[in-house]
This record gives sequence, C-alpha cells and structure tokens, in this order.
Amino acid sequence: MAYCPNCNFDYDVDIRVCPECDEDLIPSQKRRGTAAVSPDDSWVAVGTVSDRVKSDMAKGSLDSNNIPSLIVNNYHEDRIHETAAAAYLDPEGASLIIVPKEFSGLATEILKSVLGDELLEPENNSLL
Repeated sequence: MAYCPNCNFDYDVDIRVCPECDEDLIPSQKRRGTAAVSPDDSWVAVGTVSDRVKSDMAKGSLDSNNIPSLIVNNYHEDRIHETAAAAYLDPEGASLIIVPKEFSGLATEILKSVLGDELLEPENNSLL
C-alpha cells in the first residue's frame, strides 16, 4: 500500500502518483502520522446543519470517503466548552460536524457538494 502525503488517501501498490492531486505516493510504512481517532484539539469544525436528515447525509458522505468525523447533535455555537465532547446540549441547536484538521479541506468540499447551501459554516472552526 501507498498513500498520498497531500490528501492522505491510501492506494494499491501498483499506483505511483495520486490520481486526485498528482502527488507522488509514499509507502504506507513511511507515513508521518495518522489522524486522531477520537476528538481532541487536532479536530476542527467544518460546518453545521439544521436537522437530523442532513447530519445523517453528512456523516454518510464523510464515512464513504474514509474521513473520520463526529456529529455533535443539538449543538449551540454559544455553548461550546473546551472540546466537542464537553459541548452543552440545546434542544434548538444545530448539528456540528467535526473532522481531524488534516481532512478539513476535503471534508468541506465533499459536504458542500452533497449539502450545498444546507451546510452552514461555523463561526469558529477551532474547538478550543
């Protein structure tokens, strides 16, 4: 296996150049680091959605592209405290979509293509 150092996708050994961004692939054993598998300060907010159907669409789209993500339901922008796991719940809040920082650009592109104007940008993409 090899991976792209630019977009972090894994590819078969036979492929030498990333078909997405034209970067030379690197053998997986030389990978510099991997994304955190649970939210920490390396995760960022990439958007919010207004209802459960849209949050399910967002999660499914990110999952199908192998992008780790977490949906914080009933999120209210004014009440985020320290990390996404410590967010206070508000029954009238939106759902916040967070991903590891290294996936934020690709995740935003995917979500915009799937959700269009239904994806709202968070006021602050940092969770801390």
